[in-house]
Amino acid sequence: MLQNEIIKRELISSPLSRKDTISIAGEWVKIFFAETKNKTGKYQPRNYKWESYWSGDQPCLNDDEALKNYLKNSVESFYIIDESGKNGVACPPQEWPSFLDSGLDLYIFPKSLIWSIAFTHEGTCHYASTKI
Repeated sequence: MLQNEIIKRELISSPLSRKDTISIAGEWVKIFFAETKNKTGKYQPRNYKWESYWSGDQPCLNDDEALKNYLKNSVESFYIIDESGKNGVACPPQEWPSFLDSGLDLYIFPKSLIWSIAFTHEGTCHYASTKI
């Protein structure tokens, strides 16, 4: 399903191997779900990773404020990873995509790992930054 959304949005991307995706997602989770781990003992205590943002366990900006902060970032290479953390793509610098209408749970973050945005199947988004 991730690949279908990539094609639909005409994004330039290269599929990541499952091994690479799991490794990259593991690094990302340790940064962007650290507060959740401290509070609950788990990086993902609920069904979806983004629920840590929604519940307030993890500091973030939500919806319009999230999208605004996401789109103002300088363009750079980035990853898109699905909720499972096993499927992902690497993308060269290009306009930041929005997945608000995808019906999927997708996470986008630059290779520098300084921020992350979650687009949810519910049509919401949550933006976290190492600077928040």
